Amino acid sequence: HEIMSSIGYGTVLVGSVGATVATVWHALIMKKQFYPAMVHIASSNLSSMVLYFQLAVLGFGLVKLFQLIFFGRLRASEREHLNTNMWISVTETLLAMTIFRDEFTAFFVAVFGFLLACKSFHWLTQDRVEFMQQTTSINWKFHLKMNSVMSILMTINAAVVYYAAQRVMTEGPSMFLLFGFEFLILAISITSTFVQYVLHSIDGRQEEPWENKTLYIAFLGVIVGFLKLVVYLCFFFILVNFYTLPLHIIIDLRHTFHKFVESLHNLIQARKATSDLDRRFPNPTAEELASVDSTCIICRETL
Repeated sequence: HEIMSSIGYGTVLVGSVGATVATVWHALIMKKQFYPAMVHIASSNLSSMVLYFQLAVLGFGLVKLFQLIFFGRLRASEREHLNTNMWISVTETLLAMTIFRDEFTAFFVAVFGFLLACKSFHWLTQDRVEFMQQTTSINWKFHLKMNSVMSILMTINAAVVYYAAQRVMTEGPSMFLLFGFEFLILAISITSTFVQYVLHSIDGRQEEPWENKTLYIAFLGVIVGFLKLVVYLCFFFILVNFYTLPLHIIIDLRHTFHKFVESLHNLIQARKATSDLDRRFPNPTAEELASVDSTCIICRETL
């Protein structure tokens, strides 16, 4: 992404198309016929690399188009969050791929790129939903885009999980085991993001602050943390049973368990804070407000 941004996508696209045309033309000149030329391209490492790079450039263009349609220009915080998560995700997935190194093919790389693209859109969607709490300029276009992108991501997650499960059940454990669990985690994440979107939307339509929203979000965090922990435990034991001890998964398990405990702690604290709130902090009466300065120190409006 950084290379594309620094050089310019148009320049890279023109260069890749030119290299692809030159590669195909050179093969046709050498072999004179179409089929031998295609065999030559498929058997040549350099020619295959040029074609794979062309596919990667086109794929990046589709991802960029999807981003512009549903997210427009990204904020600085979103770009920073995206880059940070991308590096971490690439590292973790590459470590996981070492278990399936015997199945490393071009199709494997393509699915890996598709997984990274889907993860990036999940992160951006989550950032946009969290941004709803920081702004009041939410129009119908925002809701249309968020509902559309979440529906698309949910459909993709369900389709990939189903396809991966079918391949594993018919052919046995393979790389689809990794991608199936990855997209299952994404399905849990996008469902959580959708529930948060619904809660923020309801809160935005309330005339008064919705005090129970914090409690609902805490409940949601506990449920999501528990589901992710169960998925990672299942993935861990399956890999131990069919492959070897996946040391890299232990880090994910520790991180997921820590997040679950943190969410559970936040829920307990939220319950304690809101259980006796009305008794400890009763609403002032009209006489009490009239006897003091009733101007809010935050919004400077009369209470």
